[in-house]
Amino acid sequence: MPLPFSGSARACAFTGTGTLKSGVSTSVRLIELDETDLLAGLSGVANALIFKTDVLDEIAICQLSGGLEQTAYALLSDLVTLRRRREAKGDE
Repeated sequence: MPLPFSGSARACAFTGTGTLKSGVSTSVRLIELDETDLLAGLSGVANALIFKTDVLDEIAICQLSGGLEQTAYALLSDLVTLRRRREAKGDE
């Protein structure tokens, strides 16, 4: 599938957004990044999570070596945490 951007190679990223105020709303989309964007400066398997807050503006957490092992561990850890929370609530 071709990228919806024209011209020379540009930094792109899949981004996700979510809203928690009146229910949960999420979306994921491919966007073109400005060259000054934090995500455009990441290379290789690096990844980042950026929180936009009303008080502190933007807070970023970057992982510079997010290889397969780290990603698999994080996924497993998240699944275990979700299961434990459901069990604690009695929602088996």
